[in-house]
Amino acid sequence: MTFEELVCARTWASKTFGGASLGDQRRTGRLVAMAARAAESPHGTVTGVFPSSAEREGAFRFLESSEVRSEAVAAAAMGAGAKRCRGERIVYVPVDGTSLTLTDWSGRRELGRIGSKVRGCNRGLQVMNALAVDLSGAAIGLVDQRWWARDQPVKPRRAVDRQCRSFNFFKRESRFWLETMTAVEQRLSEESPNTIAWYQMDRGADCWPVLKLATERKLLVTIRATHNRQILRDDGRVAYLLPRCVGSRS
Repeated sequence: MTFEELVCARTWASKTFGGASLGDQRRTGRLVAMAARAAESPHGTVTGVFPSSAEREGAFRFLESSEVRSEAVAAAAMGAGAKRCRGERIVYVPVDGTSLTLTDWSGRRELGRIGSKVRGCNRGLQVMNALAVDLSGAAIGLVDQRWWARDQPVKPRRAVDRQCRSFNFFKRESRFWLETMTAVEQRLSEESPNTIAWYQMDRGADCWPVLKLATERKLLVTIRATHNRQILRDDGRVAYLLPRCVGSRS
């Protein structure tokens, strides 16, 4: 790594994590140093990132400290991502979920089931990310992230549809779409008040609470349709969002 790249990594780490509220400035300084080292030498393990025993010991102490809250670290990074949106009139914000498989030999981590029983269940976390992207397609930064452990198996789609009709939305994982959009709006209003988010979301967001929130707050959203909803045309007639296929029995 060149001197310029080294300075760039440390500058990025300071801007991204320097505002973390960890109760002690020394902890924040340790976080910045660890992030800079990870940017300089990315690996999948702590021992791979930190070559010296002193650095490794300091990193493990930081990661295992009860005084360091993951929420505070994440808030600093996502707040920095929102701040980098300044100067942009509109940013695309793709929102999507994924899963992380994590090793837990001791069984002490609060992990949940991921994957299907048919293919073999693993243990890990569900994650939803919101990434700000400028109009040229370049990534600006992460503006929200949620993670949770799935303690119950995912129900079939028909059962999910019945739940939606019975207004049990806020007991389902779909609520994280609303929480993510609300958090992004809050961060942008604080860090980049002149920037408008245009959310890009997959079929999981095609549910009435998300559409209701977008309508009430006048949010820009593009959602991949999964339900053939009725829409009111300009002439007052009712039409369907998705065209019906010729010869279809539906």
